[in-house]
Amino acid sequence: MSVTNQAYPSISAANYTDWSAAAGGMLNLRRDMLSLGYTHSLRHLSATDLGNFGVGYPVPYSTDDVRMSYHKNWTRFALIPTASYDNYSFGQSQGNLPAASRNLGSLSHQLEMQVLQGRFEISKSNALVAVLRGSEAQFTPHAGQLSNDYVSGGGFVGIDLRADPVLQYRLLAGGETRRFTRGGGNPVTTPTAEAQILWMPDKLNTLTFSGQRGLFDPTSPFSRNQVMSSAQIIWDRELRKDVFFHGGVSYARTDSRSSTAGTRSRQQNQIGFRAALDWQFTRDIKFTLNYSHTSSYTKHGVPAVLDNGFSHATFTNNSITFGVAFAR
Repeated sequence: MSVTNQAYPSISAANYTDWSAAAGGMLNLRRDMLSLGYTHSLRHLSATDLGNFGVGYPVPYSTDDVRMSYHKNWTRFALIPTASYDNYSFGQSQGNLPAASRNLGSLSHQLEMQVLQGRFEISKSNALVAVLRGSEAQFTPHAGQLSNDYVSGGGFVGIDLRADPVLQYRLLAGGETRRFTRGGGNPVTTPTAEAQILWMPDKLNTLTFSGQRGLFDPTSPFSRNQVMSSAQIIWDRELRKDVFFHGGVSYARTDSRSSTAGTRSRQQNQIGFRAALDWQFTRDIKFTLNYSHTSSYTKHGVPAVLDNGFSHATFTNNSITFGVAFAR
């Protein structure tokens, strides 16, 4: 279970609390493994989240996620089918200003996803990987609005090399397509990729590069036809036995394709960096101090200041947070 509270002394309408609770387990069936998990969470769309054009004040939404997977092993080959069900329920932001209140109930939907992963071990801890993925989204009907129901499918192939203790990497490439079954909208097809590279030159330092590109399922007002690309580099260093430093830089971009012919895609770019210190005070308690910076720029179809006068297409965000974690 986790709880995160954000408070703004001068803008109380922007305050919010996120929380989540999860339970699950695994069953060892000799060489095979069965796992089942459930998560319930209450989160908020933020104005600074990638792809959330026009969101000024936090919009609450709850999620219920159930997923099951089965890991079937042979000598050098493994099949891993996974099935998941998600239910998203979106609410309304709060505030006295006219621009503060926004109802995003039209985003409420159910999402079913099926994934089949195959792994062929070419040597110990090194494997060829192939993935097939399909998803279906059904949106809650609202009077006077067309539903954005869709089906998506994609396939990916690549390598997962983990044998080297210093350099490890996973690289996948493929394609994905999405077709809207109700509400109109042009089909979206795009090349997709996923990469993760770990470099561990010594026992104290780890550098991680990760990147991805693809279609993502809707947790923002515009992601029904949104292609997202992101890349980040993270440096983790053990300063002392109980003190750890984390630093990173990132770049992310969304291309929100218009359903209207002849209209340019809406593009958002975000650049960020962060630095954090973790202090493992006791076995059960950890303190965290974190600083993060984000610069965001949007072009094509978004004025510098939207009609409500408050939502800006270009912004910077600086955040300093202090956290306490308890785990046993």
